[in-house]
Amino acid sequence: MRHVMTLVATLGIAVAGCVWPIPPGGAPIPSIDATLTYSAADRTLHIEATPINIVPTGATVWPDGLAGEAAPLDTEPPWEFTIDRSGAAIGRHEANVMFTDGTTYVTLPFEYEVVGCNGSIDLCDRNYDDLAYATTHNAMSSAADGWLGPNQE
Repeated sequence: MRHVMTLVATLGIAVAGCVWPIPPGGAPIPSIDATLTYSAADRTLHIEATPINIVPTGATVWPDGLAGEAAPLDTEPPWEFTIDRSGAAIGRHEANVMFTDGTTYVTLPFEYEVVGCNGSIDLCDRNYDDLAYATTHNAMSSAADGWLGPNQE
């Protein structure tokens, strides 16, 4: 049996994002609506993004914040990215979606969690019968608790 751990989060719009330069007063503020799906079994992060109040000429994703390596610039809709996260450690990670029309840049930061399977990403591809588990037999049967034929003194 293959275990698949999937985290799905729907992200909000510009409240948590950044727009540069700031639009003049009264102009609509560009923002991004995005859906994130992380699959531990496939070790991929899939992002579907929708621009709001901007007609983008390009979009990209920074998988580990602005200092990380960006995904290649996508120049045509649909605005979807699938990123290999096989090297990501278990835990929470940050990323950013960015749209640009050549003069305005809109970003949406988000977090995702690499959860793994039983504490390790490598175990997600294994069948249940390919794993070993630490277990005990009758460890609770102690003489102090009055068990007949106790295993513990």
